[in-house]
Amino acid sequence: MPFATWTDDLLTGIDLVDAQHMALFEAVNTLAQAIQDGISDGQLQEQLALIAQRTIFHFHTEEELMKSDQYPGRTLHGAEHLDLILKVREIQYQSAKGQSVTMEITRFLAEWFGRHIVSLDMDYATYTRSEVPA
Repeated sequence: MPFATWTDDLLTGIDLVDAQHMALFEAVNTLAQAIQDGISDGQLQEQLALIAQRTIFHFHTEEELMKSDQYPGRTLHGAEHLDLILKVREIQYQSAKGQSVTMEITRFLAEWFGRHIVSLDMDYATYTRSEVPA
C-alpha cells in the first residue's frame, strides 16, 4: 500500500503538471519503501537525489508555465518552491553526514506536496482556466 496516496482531488487539470505530481508521489513512496526495507545509506542517498531532481524539475516546469501565463501569484508560489528545495537539500546534507532518514521525512514530503497541490497549484489551475480566451 502506498505511503503517499494519490487521489483524483489532487488533479489540477494541467496534464504535464499532474503527471509530474504523480511522479513525485511515486518517488516519496519509493523512499518510504526503501526506509521500511532498511536499504543501505548509499541507496537512500540515491532515493533522496531522485526526489530532489524530480522536485527541482517539476518546480522549474511550473514556474515557466506561470511566467508564460503571467500568473500574478507566481512570486509567492515560487517562494514556497524554494523553501521546499532548501529543505530537501538540508535533508540530503544531513543524511550525507550520517543522520538517519526516517519515515518522518517521507511524511513531511507527502503532506507538503498534498497541501501545496490543493492550495497554490489549484489556485494556479483555476487562474489558467479563467484566462482561456473566449
